[in-house]
Amino acid sequence: MLSLQIFPHKGLDMNRERIDIIKLGGSVITDKTSYKKLKKNTLQDLIRIISIWDKKCIVVHGAGSFGHILAEKYSIVSGYQNKEQLAGLAQIRYDLNDLKQKILEVFNEKGINVLDFQTSALAYQKAGSADKEIFIAPVLKALEIGLLPLLSGDILFTDDESFTIYSGDSLIDLLAQNFDVSRVIFLTDVNGLMVTDSTSNIVKLLENASFEEFNRIEPADYSSEGKADVTGGMLGKIDTIKAILNNVDEIIIVNGNYPERIQKILDRDRTICTVITGRKSTKR
Repeated sequence: MLSLQIFPHKGLDMNRERIDIIKLGGSVITDKTSYKKLKKNTLQDLIRIISIWDKKCIVVHGAGSFGHILAEKYSIVSGYQNKEQLAGLAQIRYDLNDLKQKILEVFNEKGINVLDFQTSALAYQKAGSADKEIFIAPVLKALEIGLLPLLSGDILFTDDESFTIYSGDSLIDLLAQNFDVSRVIFLTDVNGLMVTDSTSNIVKLLENASFEEFNRIEPADYSSEGKADVTGGMLGKIDTIKAILNNVDEIIIVNGNYPERIQKILDRDRTICTVITGRKSTKR
């Protein structure tokens, strides 16, 4: 697990108010099989619900087909190998800005005061270390004064490899370490986390799990055929979710294609999803 060095703003209250973190998964707001194809109607539905969220929150969005397809084509996750990658790097930045602008437009239509942050402008990886230095104070201040911070995974510059991929899920892990987080809600294109029963070998939806139970589960084999995902898709989330669970009360994985389910989560009603109790909740 990556450790991160934080540079907080002197005098800034990092734990003034409990928040939620909402992840707009790239698989639900874009068509990951088609380059730069936005699911605008779905995005509008999701942001409509975020606009009536009952507490302060941070939104992290995935790159989907605006990032993963070219990141895979140019082997960005492997670091610098040749000059041809630089064209891919520049185009991915252009495309991510395009996606973020489309997301901001919908937030603006809903009258939400959003401020976007470019993760690669806040973070850097030093030589000979897996640690990442992140200047988090601007995000903390924006939240403190009543703005909704919008962030995403990104391409980070590094001393060793020149650049690498830093996923939105890893960013959420960082945020959970530095805010008083109640819930992390992953809006995906699946109903939740599917697991394989160790005795019957039947694949089923994991509806609820404690922190301890989640660390013993056997996740099902998700098929991502035709969908580029340089961060590993749903299976790639497992280790990061385990890390996030150390610093939150609850993680919820829900299908963002069904806005009524997210509304039920907002209303604290039962719905089809996966709910995992975090270690932080057991300590309260």
